[in-house]
Amino acid sequence: MAYKMGAPIPHVIFSWPVILIGISLMMAIRQGFRNIGWIIMLLVGGVGLADRLMPELNFDNYMGPIIIIGIGAWFLLRPKTNSKDGGMFSRRESRRNQWNATEETVPYNDSEFLRISSVFSGVKRSIISKNFQGGDIACVFGGAEVDLTQADINGTVTIKVEQVFAGTKLIIPPHWRLINEVEGVFHSVDDKRNYNNKVAMDPNKVLVLKGSCVFGGIDVRSY
Repeated sequence: MAYKMGAPIPHVIFSWPVILIGISLMMAIRQGFRNIGWIIMLLVGGVGLADRLMPELNFDNYMGPIIIIGIGAWFLLRPKTNSKDGGMFSRRESRRNQWNATEETVPYNDSEFLRISSVFSGVKRSIISKNFQGGDIACVFGGAEVDLTQADINGTVTIKVEQVFAGTKLIIPPHWRLINEVEGVFHSVDDKRNYNNKVAMDPNKVLVLKGSCVFGGIDVRSY
């Protein structure tokens, strides 16, 4: 209103880079400055704002490389989560999954913990552990498919999903209760499980989805 009435407010305040920076900072505060989504948004917004303030530098030409370098640095430097029984991927296998540009399929995994890191690739996992404890899924320009139909959980478990320009498909039993706490921009989390059989939700089996999603989606289904 003040801007329309002629108040001396810089027009750049109402531009998309500033809005994107504001959203990224709000996400960072709410998430305790964790996850990757707000960092990518901040980089994109920062480069866009710099290009508007200093058009002679033509920052648009550097936006792609800056984002890719930032994503790569995050994957290499982010802390590794250790499982109780060593069921996580080893560092060697994790790096292979990150940079392998082909689809990888692991038929069955009896580990209690899940860990997927995918960049420009697709990863499929089938979990059969009867004491599944949750895990992490990180995808950038890729995707992941996790089949939990043969797995079981006790109480509340959490899967942390961090994805940018990526998608994740989760196949879970229809009687698990699903709680969505994923935040992001231009994203969706759709529970498309089949409830035709009117299966009652089990209050002792709760799956919580946390993390961030930027330009992507999470698709939850059941057989």
